[in-house]
Amino acid sequence: TKEQLAALIAKAKEIGAFIVFDGAYSAFIQDDSLPKSIYEVPGAREVAFETNSFSKNLGFTGVRLGWTVCPKDLKFEDGASVHADWSRVVGTMSNGPSHFASAGACAMFTEAGMKAHKELIQYYLGNAKLVREVLLKANMEVYGGDNAP
Repeated sequence: TKEQLAALIAKAKEIGAFIVFDGAYSAFIQDDSLPKSIYEVPGAREVAFETNSFSKNLGFTGVRLGWTVCPKDLKFEDGASVHADWSRVVGTMSNGPSHFASAGACAMFTEAGMKAHKELIQYYLGNAKLVREVLLKANMEVYGGDNAP
C-alpha cells in the first residue's frame, strides 16, 4: 500500500539506505488504491531506484529487456550523484538490447500491441483467479491472484 511504502521510505531516510523497488508486476495491479510505482509516494525520489521489465507483462519470458529509474535526486551520503555513477556503470556494462528485443518492446506501444498487452494481462489474471478459488475451496491460506498473477 502507499502507507507501507511511505513507512519504508521514511525508514530508508532515517538510516541512510537506498530502496530497490521491483515494479515487474505493476501491470497486473487492478486496484487503483495500490501504487504501481514507488514514485507515487512522496519522498521516494530521494531514496529509491525502480526497476521494471517487459518479461512479465508482455510474456517476454527469457528475453531480457527492462529499465531502471535512477532519479537525479538520489545522492550518496557525501552528496555525490548516484545517477552519474549509475549511468556510467550501465553505459560501461551494456551495449543495449538486441534488435529483436527492442522491436518486440516497440511493438507493444502500438495500438495493436497495447490491446494485446491488456488481453494478456487479463488472461494471466484469469488463470490466477482460478488457482486462487481452488485453493480457497481447499481451505488454504492464499496470497495473490487478484492484483498479481
